[in-house]
Amino acid sequence: MRNSTLAKLAAALMILSGTFAERASGEELREFYRGARAQAMGNAFVGLADDEQAIFLNPAGLAGLKRYGVQYFIADIEGSTDILAAAQNRAAYNNLSGDTLNEVMGKNIYGRVQLTPSFTMPNFGISVIVDGQAAVLAKNQALPQIVLGDQMTNGIQFAWGQSVMRARAKSKHDLRVGVGGKLLWRRGGYRLLSLTQMMNVSRDSLQEIVGNYQRGYGLDFGLQYLRTVNSRLKIGWGLVWTDIGDTKFGAGPDPIKSNMATGIAATYQLPKLSTTLLYDYRHLLETADWKKKSHTGVEFALPMISVYAGISQAFFTYGASFDAWIFKVTALSYAEEQGSYVQDDTERRFMLRLALKVGL
Repeated sequence: MRNSTLAKLAAALMILSGTFAERASGEELREFYRGARAQAMGNAFVGLADDEQAIFLNPAGLAGLKRYGVQYFIADIEGSTDILAAAQNRAAYNNLSGDTLNEVMGKNIYGRVQLTPSFTMPNFGISVIVDGQAAVLAKNQALPQIVLGDQMTNGIQFAWGQSVMRARAKSKHDLRVGVGGKLLWRRGGYRLLSLTQMMNVSRDSLQEIVGNYQRGYGLDFGLQYLRTVNSRLKIGWGLVWTDIGDTKFGAGPDPIKSNMATGIAATYQLPKLSTTLLYDYRHLLETADWKKKSHTGVEFALPMISVYAGISQAFFTYGASFDAWIFKVTALSYAEEQGSYVQDDTERRFMLRLALKVGL
């Protein structure tokens, strides 16, 4: 009975997703939210979703929270390796010209700052998000192709999760459902510049390309199934559909594309060590190289210290965090594929998360 209910829910969601046409993707598979812990584990998190990141990554996971939590400051700061080279030659960017074009050619310059203070409690979470990102991806000096990224997103996201199966306190099965909503304002996005725009680039023309803020509404839906095998081992499966039907912001800013993902997780608990293995298959609605959709990760959690590793899109991710109850810092590195296939145009990035929090 339980397996039948679970299968029907998953099948209904997959059939409904088929009403949306698949989209070809020859660029980065961009995601609205990137959390440091999930990203350090190869961007695999749907089957686990056991902290405040569930607000964005799988709202069903909020049904498993046991305590109140206030994350009153969370800042994710990240950049690509090429942004360091750009910082060393800032003179080329003071006055936009042909020298600027020569400087960026062949580089993937990317930077992002994301602020997500949040409040969580059993079954519910809410977060403010402020996300700013900038990028310049320049290829082919003989016939230049330049993608300019300049995007700001501000707003609020809330989510709710509920267990629908755990009727008894000692039950080994738990099926959870979750929904999330978002109210956002966005301007800008990622634009392939025309030859005329490249030859006449200026700060005024860049402002015209970026445009003004527009409002958008989004909806998420998630499932999570957990089974307690024994006192040490717990396994889980998750399915999430974020930004159902795309979250649109009028005619100007880039929309947030709908993203369906499924994943599994297994956690083995020892007295002083918890080990979690994860696998996600993401962007099910996109037509892209399957390697770009595959994400595998592992977490080794000790008291105060956690170590992460993974493979995201066939590239290694690694990181570590230090948690001193009210303060947590996480540092990691991952890679993102900019081309149509893995190894076409890979960009290595580094991320630092600083968090101030309190548990109640």
